[in-house]
Amino acid sequence: MKIESFIPYHVPFEETLVGVVSSVLFKELELMNYSRTHLSKIIEKPQYGYTASASREPIGTKYVRITDIQAGKIDWNSVPYCRCAHPEKYLLGENDILFARTGGTTGKSFIVKGKIPRSVFASYLIRIKPKKGVTPDFLYWFFQTKQYWSQIKTEKIGSAQPNVNGKKLSSLEIFVPGIEVQEAIAKYLNAYRNKVYGKSVELPPIFEEMEEKIGKIERLLVSIEEAGRLRAGATKDLEELFFAKLDRVVNSAEGQQIELRRIVKIRSGKGLKSSDRDDNGKYGVYGSNGIVGFHSEYIVEHPTIVIGRKGSTGKLTVTDEPCWPIDTTYYVVPLVPLDMKYLYYVLLEKKLDELPTRSPKPGIRSTDIYTINVNFVNNIKDQRRIVANLDCLKENVDELKKLQDETEEEIKELISSILDRAFNAQL
Repeated sequence: MKIESFIPYHVPFEETLVGVVSSVLFKELELMNYSRTHLSKIIEKPQYGYTASASREPIGTKYVRITDIQAGKIDWNSVPYCRCAHPEKYLLGENDILFARTGGTTGKSFIVKGKIPRSVFASYLIRIKPKKGVTPDFLYWFFQTKQYWSQIKTEKIGSAQPNVNGKKLSSLEIFVPGIEVQEAIAKYLNAYRNKVYGKSVELPPIFEEMEEKIGKIERLLVSIEEAGRLRAGATKDLEELFFAKLDRVVNSAEGQQIELRRIVKIRSGKGLKSSDRDDNGKYGVYGSNGIVGFHSEYIVEHPTIVIGRKGSTGKLTVTDEPCWPIDTTYYVVPLVPLDMKYLYYVLLEKKLDELPTRSPKPGIRSTDIYTINVNFVNNIKDQRRIVANLDCLKENVDELKKLQDETEEEIKELISSILDRAFNAQL
């Protein structure tokens, strides 16, 4: 389950815990009145990576991309290669720190350690190197803190595409103690991460009274995570119960096995840019993940089911009102008497998001949907009885999912609150 707060992308609970503890330690530097400085004073000039095409064939040096950095590690065996006539400028070395400078993980960092194959780094990454007198691991741990992410988020505001460049990185502020304190913080956090991931390690000493504060934070976060996990487990169990009943009710009814093409037509939606929509209109505009806006006109006047074609592939949205499905969707046109909610349950049981497709492109084809075999109940009254049988349990599942989403938001707020209390010496 997701409980991240200040980190703007999903990370494991362990990384959230380590990030919170590192934030508290770096806050302590501020409280101890160490000097604040810009990164530009303690790092070499940031360097952008090399632009090339990646290849699985060993045509040159290894070519590290953003996507090769997963869970704080690089699987060097899976890193592709590239042609680089003069790689010396871009070769990775021990303690280089890499940053994602654009995309969904903008600001994510990685410190290069261990045995490093001859490798260069890609153009969507930035490399920094600490100057003399700065411990690389200390600098890396700063990049895991709330203090760092708060500054990165501020820098990203106003950008259509999230990004961080070398100039922005250099302008970030950090409290810098002497080398002995840097090394103590780095040593503690390296050991703490190992401990969090289950390794048997002894934590080195850290600032006076900090062990007690960190212990409180850890116990609070673990309790929050456990509560969230229990609710997520309850949601999953109820969802599995619903799909078991859905399968039983839909497929045991007295009907006939037919291909879907015999009861509906599948039609493609029509593009409608957000700038062309009339937000005061009363007709829903539907994308692959549900309603995305409103318009004063519609292209479908009958009840229908909107099916995600791209993006949220196979996602189903049923509507009784006239609507405008856009071009990332399909919608159904009935060829026989059909209760749309009944057809929704029939298609839901087929799990269209898991439907195999013969297309090399992402998404789902109408031909893949047409060939689905369904147990079709012809009588409209029987269709409605099936709907009534399933609606109550589906409502319970949806309500629990809603509670789960609310729980995740509450957990994020709790983590933020714990950090604030720790920062203000209230723990």
